[in-house]
Amino acid sequence: MATKETKISGKKQYLIAYHFLYEDGRTGVGELISYIDNNIKIDSNVIQNWKEFLKETNGFKNTVILNVMNLDNL
Repeated sequence: MATKETKISGKKQYLIAYHFLYEDGRTGVGELISYIDNNIKIDSNVIQNWKEFLKETNGFKNTVILNVMNLDNL
């Protein structure tokens, strides 16, 4: 699959890989693209925000962030 590279001025692009669990026991893995301002350091608060976003928008019982990759460094 071909993807279009997107560049947003003043922001870094991150690929977040995560594992999720639904209330009924189903599990899986997924990925999320996130754009973060250049001046924000990726720390536990940012990771917690991603986890909460994924739980709230997808109805997951639990989410574990597996990997965070800065795509601008590739």
